[in-house]
Amino acid sequence: MQRKIIYYIDVKTKTIKTCSTKRFNTEKNYYTDEVESILDNQVESKIGMIIRRINENINNEKFEIELDDEETEIIKKYLTYSFLRYDFFNEYLKEKMEVIDEIKDIKNTMISFESKMNLYSKIISAQYSFVIVSNNTHINFVLPSNYIYVFGGKENSKMILLPLTPRIAVLFFDAENLKRLNLHNKMMTFDESKKSNRPQYGNS
Repeated sequence: MQRKIIYYIDVKTKTIKTCSTKRFNTEKNYYTDEVESILDNQVESKIGMIIRRINENINNEKFEIELDDEETEIIKKYLTYSFLRYDFFNEYLKEKMEVIDEIKDIKNTMISFESKMNLYSKIISAQYSFVIVSNNTHINFVLPSNYIYVFGGKENSKMILLPLTPRIAVLFFDAENLKRLNLHNKMMTFDESKKSNRPQYGNS
């Protein structure tokens, strides 16, 4: 299969770099065989199917896609495991728990634990709702090496942007805030051809 070239931010050098999707953010033997299997079977293969389905609809004149309950949970679980691979989250855990383990060992432990207990997925599922974002501008989403972008200060005002591809992302809001914004279960399109810079919403 031909691999695509993506752009990503190197947080250490503060520069934008390019890499193939196969090599992006990988390190040999970083995860255990058990965790590699969890990530492949429970997360990446399932989100891949959803990405393909979104891509089939993304070129429609009016971008709309209905996600069923199972697909919604897959997307939230993908966010969960992205958090568990997020360096800053694991550094926070290391400091709070006062452990001497390496960051990669904490990640392996947390991912293995989550696959058995499903604890963080339940928390995220209850706290966050999301919209699918279609990027129709000439500037691609930049995939962060830490998987997610977190915006906002207070816990209930945080927004999380989870790029899936250079053209598709998932934007998570606190569930209550999303209801107040009337964005629940809607699609969002960024289109520079519009006179207004405001996002265009589907399913209106």
